[in-house]
Amino acid sequence: TIISAACGVDKEKYRSVFFLLTEVKYQGTKLMPGVMRSLDNGETWAEMTSGLDDDFHGPLNGQERWFRHIAVCENDARTAYVAVWRRPEIFKEPKPEMNYEGVMKTEDMGATWKWVQKIGADFPPNMETGWLEERYDTDWMGAPLFFDVCPSNPDYCIYTSMGTTYKTVDGGKTWNQLYCYKYPDGSYTGRSIEVTTCYGVHFDPFDKEHIAVSYTDIGGAHSTNGGKSWKSMIDGVPVEWINTCYWLVFDPEVKGRAWSVWANAHDLPREKMFRTDRIISHKHYKGGVCRSENGLKSWIKSSDGIPENSVPTHIVLDPGSPVGNRTLYTAVCGRGVYKSTDDGYTWTLKNNGIKGSLCAWRLVLLPDGTLYLLVMRSLKDGKTVPGAIYKSCDGAESWQEVAMPPGTNAPNDLVFDPSNPKRLYLSCWPETINDEEKGGGAYVTEDGGVTWKNIFNPSSHVYAMEVDPDNPSVVFLTNFENTLYRSDDYGNSWKPVKGYDFKWGHRPVLDPYNKGMLYVTTFGSSIWYGPGYPAPSL
Repeated sequence: TIISAACGVDKEKYRSVFFLLTEVKYQGTKLMPGVMRSLDNGETWAEMTSGLDDDFHGPLNGQERWFRHIAVCENDARTAYVAVWRRPEIFKEPKPEMNYEGVMKTEDMGATWKWVQKIGADFPPNMETGWLEERYDTDWMGAPLFFDVCPSNPDYCIYTSMGTTYKTVDGGKTWNQLYCYKYPDGSYTGRSIEVTTCYGVHFDPFDKEHIAVSYTDIGGAHSTNGGKSWKSMIDGVPVEWINTCYWLVFDPEVKGRAWSVWANAHDLPREKMFRTDRIISHKHYKGGVCRSENGLKSWIKSSDGIPENSVPTHIVLDPGSPVGNRTLYTAVCGRGVYKSTDDGYTWTLKNNGIKGSLCAWRLVLLPDGTLYLLVMRSLKDGKTVPGAIYKSCDGAESWQEVAMPPGTNAPNDLVFDPSNPKRLYLSCWPETINDEEKGGGAYVTEDGGVTWKNIFNPSSHVYAMEVDPDNPSVVFLTNFENTLYRSDDYGNSWKPVKGYDFKWGHRPVLDPYNKGMLYVTTFGSSIWYGPGYPAPSL
């Protein structure tokens, strides 16, 4: 198997030098072959393996060594760099004797190789690390995925990994990260190459400078300076859960107190997560509820009554419940709805009236106590399992099904008009039927879900909407077709908002402290911020 190829010029003999990375074979601790080279335009090939097995302990506990990418200086083929990978042993303690990964380099056209970035149980001193390396261990991000070498300067090289970007300007003696800025207080900002997915933006009711974002893959982050820089918020979360924080909620009357839901199954409600039966059968995945008393600096597990092999995706708080004995509800995919009446310490299953799928996704609590539940569309045995909407008027003690808009089966999000809570906006995900996208778009009801009206293209993948509480005629909408939209007439007409153009938008969130400004969470581009004004008409 050919994994990667590269070519450069032999400056002394003025000939092409071709390199190939091949699938690695093992003879004990010897790697065969790994790198091959041709000096005759591919007519013959020679193994160039000297040094590639340096400090290799053999395939211990699945930690094989293999090579992901090779890059050569185009105008000086003496210099090439290879990405060295090992199979990670995540969350296993104590760690076994660890093979190394990172970057190897040749300066003699592949005759010999040596380490220039050697990552073991710790990051080497010649790497200037960023927040990813400081948050996770060396198994998390892996070694480089791709290189590029400056054609005229073999000492200048850049690589990307699963989440980082590094460069060297001295031939690998030192490596500087390019993906974030680091500040003296331990906080960070990104450099706009983020590939993270986030679900919500959450505002501390006691501190307008304190903002949190719930994330897939990195768990979550919070800012104490209004979003200028960020810190991790996974301290205390069980290590098996830290992949994804789906949502969190602050206590509106107790400073520093908050609840959050976590799981190691990310990217819900997308159907790719149901390609196996792991979520529905509760295999492999774990998650639960956590509680913070110190403004998200640390968390404690608070999930008594919810099985460990659960994937909670949303949590809401009843602000009318007594302080210290708050009523909270959480949606758990594959299990249904859980309720707590003791500040989130213990939980009880509340599924009376829910029929069929229990893939609970989101909860919406109206000011009068009416509770709505969205059940996500899922797959079972390769067949579509429709989503659903339910309503409870007795604190989740019983549920009644609400008719979906005709032709829809994937409710994605639900928001209400604070001036008229019977006006609800439903975001839907389409389904491909005979090569056509149908049943998506956006819908509005004026009667609490008895009847629905389509207000946005039913072929669009609409993720969520947001109603301006100060001017409820203004509604924002995001979809997976590159655009953030604004309506000034309750959704009857829409205009794109200028400045935002990422393909997969998640949720629009109005900034409560800066009128007219908007956050947009995304699937794959972290969080965007800008004015929520429509583009001028042409």
